[in-house]
Amino acid sequence: MYLRYQDKKHRLDQVDKHTFEFRNPSLASEHVNAESNDYFLDLAENLYSITYEFNFNLDSKKRDLVYFTVGHSKEYIDLLKCCIFSIVFNCKDLSDVDFLLITDDKRSFDEVSKTFPDLNLDYLLFSKAKNGIEASMNKLKVFEYKDIFKYKKILFLDADIVLNNDINQVFDLDIEDHKIYSLMHEGCGYEIHNSKWHNITRYTKEKVNRLEKLKIKPFNAGQFLMLSSVGMARHFTNVKFMTHLWQKDYFFEQSFLNTYFNYNEATNTSLLEDYFSIYYIAQHKIESLKIDKSKNLHYAGDPCNGSTKLEFLKSEFPNYYDMLART
Repeated sequence: MYLRYQDKKHRLDQVDKHTFEFRNPSLASEHVNAESNDYFLDLAENLYSITYEFNFNLDSKKRDLVYFTVGHSKEYIDLLKCCIFSIVFNCKDLSDVDFLLITDDKRSFDEVSKTFPDLNLDYLLFSKAKNGIEASMNKLKVFEYKDIFKYKKILFLDADIVLNNDINQVFDLDIEDHKIYSLMHEGCGYEIHNSKWHNITRYTKEKVNRLEKLKIKPFNAGQFLMLSSVGMARHFTNVKFMTHLWQKDYFFEQSFLNTYFNYNEATNTSLLEDYFSIYYIAQHKIESLKIDKSKNLHYAGDPCNGSTKLEFLKSEFPNYYDMLART
């Protein structure tokens, strides 16, 4: 199989029954002009179009997966524990839900699994991340987990999230293949599509207007829902490929996920709005925040600073914070 891009054919090798990879990704990268945004948008469109052909029956799968990424940071491990505390506290039945921790230090998994011995918890280990950005971008590697295709749906959660409702409400949602489901904070405008936090390129005015017509907003990649399918696995491989080519500024994996799925109009930013809310906290604003606890809460902020988030957690959810002292 070949990918035709910029009038050149790139050979795709079949890795297994459902997966293809570039035979020579370094050669492919030579044909991508990093100085032109349009080439990357063309690449995203071509990769998505090829991948869209992967369609398989998912109806027989019964289990669902929640996954997280974390390094060996005490603050973020504490945040993760509180997130899981909230899931367990508010869920009546987790018998069909498994948990996966993507990490670069098995001690993190050992500590979390010791706290939650009754959960179906596994880990996916990668080499030591150079920094918090690289550790966060490991979320793109979820389809490298050996058992990933035994699940029907996959939910990614940042550690700085509190579940105020049964997580099965999210897994019970009807979603489509080849599409990612997330949301953005209230009041976010469509013009943010062209911010560096949600785009590695720049869309035309016409494209932004079309996304607005389709009600596709830029999204926060701290929570997203998708099907565990061969197609989605290929899409994530495509996103990882683009991260290797891109040489300019970006904001974690969020810039790449937004560019790839939004440009291809393969994002739903409405469905999860009824189930999650996002607040961007700063240390001097915590006391003045008015929190809606009827939804699951993502208290986002500095992505590499857990101290302010723990302070917020202690203030707004002391029951979960106090559980840390018992672990």
